[in-house]
Amino acid sequence: MSAAGLDALAIEADGAGTAPDADQAPAGAAPTESPNYSAIGFALTAFRELACKLLTVESPKRTLSDANIEACARVLAPVADKYGINLGSMFSGPEGAAMMVAGPLLWEAATQLNLELKARRAKPIDQADQAAPEPAPA
Repeated sequence: MSAAGLDALAIEADGAGTAPDADQAPAGAAPTESPNYSAIGFALTAFRELACKLLTVESPKRTLSDANIEACARVLAPVADKYGINLGSMFSGPEGAAMMVAGPLLWEAATQLNLELKARRAKPIDQADQAAPEPAPA
């Protein structure tokens, strides 16, 4: 074996015991999908659907199309990964169910309470107008 061959073998042996860099995937290996990708997609889809139903609006269906949600999830997942955030664990257990069941109920409760309080505030003004005596003719 030549000196160059021995040097190449030595360099290869030096790297054999170390883990490959995260940026260098083995040739032909598919990149792994972030656990945050599906969680972000779920959150954005849930937001779109709940916003449309609870607020009786349609614009989120146009602006947050499935393609746009996928694009957002693809670029936001690596950011969450970078900071060690695992959104998948937040939505896969009881948290996801709580958001989907309790969220709409609590939103509706808040909306109904707000309407009731507005009606209550408006009522005394209407009664005051009816109770006020008409001015005497001059």
